[in-house]
Amino acid sequence: DIPRCPNCGDPLMGNVRGGDWFVHDHWLSSQKALIDWIKTAKKDDKKKLVVVEIGAGFNTPTVTRFPAESIVRDFGNGAALVRINPSDPEVPYDLKAVGIPMGWNVLSDLNFEGKQNKELEEAAEEAVLAQSGRVCAYLRQR
Repeated sequence: DIPRCPNCGDPLMGNVRGGDWFVHDHWLSSQKALIDWIKTAKKDDKKKLVVVEIGAGFNTPTVTRFPAESIVRDFGNGAALVRINPSDPEVPYDLKAVGIPMGWNVLSDLNFEGKQNKELEEAAEEAVLAQSGRVCAYLRQR
């Protein structure tokens, strides 16, 4: 059953982008925190950034796809983009980037449950290294 509004009884719809009904207010604080984090990281010449984009195609590219590319461009030489998308893996030629034509399940080896800070960092590094063979094999085919 579709949930209904407790006030009017009409069917409810998720807060999804797609029209003027989307309410962005809930996400503003997260957006600001991300922008602040990127600005802080960019100030440190030793920092590097990898943007991992999963499944952002061309339905609403201004929501994730184009902003991910812009973040990498704005960050400069210390940034790269990893785009994981089975149908739209293409990446711009002006970026350090790789497009992986697979679904999100390429990351299925990730297991962060119950881990804290340093453990998470080590688990992420281990998972990325485990996937690097697949990425390298794909890059050799390009």
